[in-house]
Amino acid sequence: NSFCYSLSQIRKMKQFYLYFPIFIEGMNQIRWSSYLELLKLPSKECYFYYSLLLFCGDDLLELKRLIYSDLYMRI
Repeated sequence: NSFCYSLSQIRKMKQFYLYFPIFIEGMNQIRWSSYLELLKLPSKECYFYYSLLLFCGDDLLELKRLIYSDLYMRI
């Protein structure tokens, strides 16, 4: 019995590894759904919003609101 990953899942895993190397502290403070939202962004924006999540707490709806409001571009 084997489990097969789709190409899109493998790409998402690779992107996750490149954006968030295993040694980063605080990785378990954010839910997977928030990481999936972050991975949709370019790396610099991703790190910006990731830092906000670590500082302010993991709130997916708030994260989406901040991304939609283009906070990164306004700072």
